[in-house]
Amino acid sequence: MLVSDEKRLRWCGMDMRPRWRRRVAVALTYAAFVVAVWVHPWRTAIVVQVLLYSQMLSGLWSALEEAYSMWVPRVVTVILLMVAVYFVWNPPARSLSYTNVVVFAVYLMIGSSVVGWRKLVEPGGGGWLAQAVAEGEAQSWRMQRRLARIGFAVGLDGFAWYEYGMRFKKLTEEQKLEIEQMRRMNPRGTWMRERRMVLFDDERMRQEDDRMRARVLKTMTVLLIVSALGWSWIQVDSRMVRSEIVVAWVWTMAVLSMTLRQAIPLWMEDDPRMLPRELQVVEMQEA
Repeated sequence: MLVSDEKRLRWCGMDMRPRWRRRVAVALTYAAFVVAVWVHPWRTAIVVQVLLYSQMLSGLWSALEEAYSMWVPRVVTVILLMVAVYFVWNPPARSLSYTNVVVFAVYLMIGSSVVGWRKLVEPGGGGWLAQAVAEGEAQSWRMQRRLARIGFAVGLDGFAWYEYGMRFKKLTEEQKLEIEQMRRMNPRGTWMRERRMVLFDDERMRQEDDRMRARVLKTMTVLLIVSALGWSWIQVDSRMVRSEIVVAWVWTMAVLSMTLRQAIPLWMEDDPRMLPRELQVVEMQEA
């Protein structure tokens, strides 16, 4: 799932909450990787090396910013970046290294790109649902109602919404006693379907993570089957394949396997700002 913190849902200074912007960023990121590794135009190594040094210097910027005033990290970063560009651009033999291009491009994809690990997507069990379940009945009545609608009852209002479709304070005294008893029996809340408990507290998060793994596995299976057919056709046709093509294919498969779990939520999930609007619409309709 996307990160829940609005400040963290930014990449290169851009607000990545709109889904169209995330889709454009994902498409351009993969396109840039394919061009760098497969097409490998002139001076590609220079570009990826400069990006690599820039990413490394951003960490230095943060360290210096904590210890000094703002102008010190800016000056140091600019000077080091200019030195890096000079050393990368000057020796053409290093700049044309195909190995450098592949290694640096893979590192940038996994560590710094929009589909990089722990950038805009929480690891399994770290999304808003996992956080809401972990907080339990400390949630507001609106969040307890929202969780109850997807099958997780927690707190007095959560059990009341799941059982009777209304807030706890609007129930009769007999109904309140029943809800209080259910809450005492399940202080951490419980996953419920058809008025019976069928799941453990953390089973829903495991299922969500399993579904994401299944999507990645399905996508990678299709890609590998298509690749196997392609390589078989090349072998039957007795075509000579350069080693660079094999290296590009292997690293492309590796990058896809490590980034698809981030790319799929970025591509599929709606704008997080839509949820408060939906809640407001529901509240207006109920009022």
